Amino acid sequence: MLDHRFVFAATRLSFGLFVLMTSLYCLLAYIPFTYYHFLQFSHLTWVTAFVRLHPFLYWLALGPLAASMWGDLRGERTRRLTLEFLIVHAAAGLLLVTRPLLPALQNDYISLIWSLVWLFPLVWMAVLDYGSYLKPAQWPPLRGDAIRGPFRAALLSGLFLSLVYAAIFLINSSASEKDDFNPGEKIVAIGVSLTSHMAIFAFLFVMLGIIRAISKRFSNASRAEFFLSGLLACMLCALVVRRLVLPTLTMSNLAADFYSAAVSGALFFFLTGIKLRFVSGAASDGGGGIGLLLSALAPRRLASVPARAFWLALLAAMAYAVPALVARNDWDFLIQKLVTLAVWAMTFAFFYSTSPREKPSRFPSGFILAAAVISFGVYRGIDASQAYIPGLFGDGTLNVRATLDRYSGYDLSFKVAREIITPPPDDDQFYSLLQANTSLPQSLAVDPVQVELAPKASTEMREKPHIFLFVIDSLRQDYLSPYNERVDFTPAIADFARESAVMKNSFTRYSGTALAQPSIWVGGLMLHKQYVTPFYPMNSLQKLIDEEGYQSYISVDKILSVLLRPSPEIVKLDRDLSEATNDRGRSEYKYDFCRTLSELQAKLDGREDKGRPAFAYTQPQNLHISVLLEHPAADDRQYPKGFSTKYASQVRRLDACFGEFIDFLKSRGMYDNSIVILTSDHGDALGEEGRWGHSTWIFPEVMRIPLLIHLPESMRRETVWEPDAIAFSTDITPSLYYLLGRRPIARNKVFGRPLFTKTLQEQAGYANDSYLVCSSYGPAYGILKDNGRSFYIIDGVDQREYFFDLGEDPAGRRNLLNAQVRAENQALIRDGIRSINEFYNFGTKQEVASLDRAAGR
Repeated sequence: MLDHRFVFAATRLSFGLFVLMTSLYCLLAYIPFTYYHFLQFSHLTWVTAFVRLHPFLYWLALGPLAASMWGDLRGERTRRLTLEFLIVHAAAGLLLVTRPLLPALQNDYISLIWSLVWLFPLVWMAVLDYGSYLKPAQWPPLRGDAIRGPFRAALLSGLFLSLVYAAIFLINSSASEKDDFNPGEKIVAIGVSLTSHMAIFAFLFVMLGIIRAISKRFSNASRAEFFLSGLLACMLCALVVRRLVLPTLTMSNLAADFYSAAVSGALFFFLTGIKLRFVSGAASDGGGGIGLLLSALAPRRLASVPARAFWLALLAAMAYAVPALVARNDWDFLIQKLVTLAVWAMTFAFFYSTSPREKPSRFPSGFILAAAVISFGVYRGIDASQAYIPGLFGDGTLNVRATLDRYSGYDLSFKVAREIITPPPDDDQFYSLLQANTSLPQSLAVDPVQVELAPKASTEMREKPHIFLFVIDSLRQDYLSPYNERVDFTPAIADFARESAVMKNSFTRYSGTALAQPSIWVGGLMLHKQYVTPFYPMNSLQKLIDEEGYQSYISVDKILSVLLRPSPEIVKLDRDLSEATNDRGRSEYKYDFCRTLSELQAKLDGREDKGRPAFAYTQPQNLHISVLLEHPAADDRQYPKGFSTKYASQVRRLDACFGEFIDFLKSRGMYDNSIVILTSDHGDALGEEGRWGHSTWIFPEVMRIPLLIHLPESMRRETVWEPDAIAFSTDITPSLYYLLGRRPIARNKVFGRPLFTKTLQEQAGYANDSYLVCSSYGPAYGILKDNGRSFYIIDGVDQREYFFDLGEDPAGRRNLLNAQVRAENQALIRDGIRSINEFYNFGTKQEVASLDRAAGR
């Protein structure tokens, strides 16, 4: 027979979890990035199911909760409040059935309000629990000062966690095909990690010591300690939500502060209310209110040494295994960070619960303060003396900051500790500027502008070339033989490159499909909004193919369905996918390059007017990280050391299909009169410093893309190009305009440039000293200078900055940032944002003028 307390807790927690998930869904609808990519584009199948079943799930959670409230209905103090709770929530349930809330949410402040409203049931249930069970008789008195427990728990937790995660780093680095750390770097990184952990847990010890000292002044010390330590937990939870969770979702504003406090407060009262139902003598063993609060995080009976060792081994296994399982599906380390924090909490709870209680001792008040000051002082001292550490190891090449940046990708506990300890920037005005111009909400009305790359008049070319534009999502530059001589699995692309222009120094402007794909069609930079509609006035590529009379063959995915103006001239490729009813929420990831090319060949063969020029565009998803995770390797071949087997095998398969298509064009006599472009919207991280996918990052492996362009022989003879000059995917459309005779291409920092011109002198007129790049999903911006050699990055999500010399350090491992570099590049980013805003008529004249002044214009 089930314990009634277990049933009560299960029903309370089930309803609380449902309410919390609903609140979070409403919050995701409020955030522009998550509204599009988690809700509108249905990237997560369980979210789609949750929305569809939400009214049913509401009743499924409310029914058992109502049954468990029978005791409250009989209680004199809680009868009325419980009855009101049930009536209000039953009415809300009926309303949800007749008018479902979640499908109707829009990207506006109404969704934020709903996210806060849905937290209210947690507080209401807490009021019921507090009203019935907050009884002084249930709180045994504290015995002695009992400060040894928190001190011992803090000391052992800091040591245990730093050593466990250091061991995980050493295990992974020894198993890796490429160990990037020399012995000196490992010693420095592990040493700084140890001091950072000790600083954090010393702070926790100080806070608990202060709480215990204050609690002793109350008549019911245990109860006071329980609530004060709970308040501390609530504040720490709010800090985690605000500093780690919401910035990852690109929410960093006043609303983020408010929601962090609201959700943490609601959870605090809700969970402590449940805990109050089961208050017993747990506080009488010296653990006090702190022990009672932590008792849910550690087993209550771990008396034997083997049992304790087993629990510690379990925590170490959790620290190692869970992040390894979720890393490839994680978004900016979010799940891994939360798991790490859970390990922290469980570790501290374990060491506190196993502290001896029989000999309470007194610690001088100054000892508490001294412990924190010494630990934090050691950490800050090491941080401030980074310039002197290389001398201690006799290694002049040792860069402590760069080493710690890299190490934090492999030691998650240090990564979390570093983000918590590192103070926010002294002047966060610049970060606010980035956030204000990133992920503009759907509710913000912005009118489209007419983008005119070149004169509108149609050309008089006797025979217009066919155009085939293949944008393979997430295709990395270094997995193709024209860019990496170690690659031996792309023979077809190697042959194609020998007949084409290979832009060796090519990048994307946006590190994510959401803006990278539209920027190709615009032929330039855009407002950071998804999306300004109608989009056609800005769609330079569609206007070109319409005006030049092309027959279009396009895979109209969810993004293109917004970007393209409907036209009878568009023959949809992969029509069954683009018009599917969102099969499991993942139809957008089923665009397969080989399948699309086979369909395209059939449609080209079946054309009635074979003399009409054809335009084809597709963006297959074979290499997207989510697709790679769901499918085994495409073959069982052994690939060169350092290459991802799954990724490389899929590239090899795509290479074969691409080669077959090129052979098809040649066999039909079309190849010699075709512009064939093979490129990508962005690259992807494949484990570099713990990163997977592209998230909000703009590191080199994500920003570099392949760009190979085959021209008809007549065009090759009449134009020149610079294969080593910096090039971008936004240059594709201006290049097509130029090649089709639509000249001159307008010169504007917002626009791309023609990669092919009559003379090199003409091409030089389009060159800029610097180029703005950014994330599609968050306030992360960068500046490429010196023909792509120098790369400055400012990550507004993690509030970190980097500067790489890509000529000497192509992978971007050594951070060479200094104050002068920061000032110069921040001014360039301001100038870039100002140019975009001015071109798209966004913001007031005063705001544009402010950006001008900030950029020194």
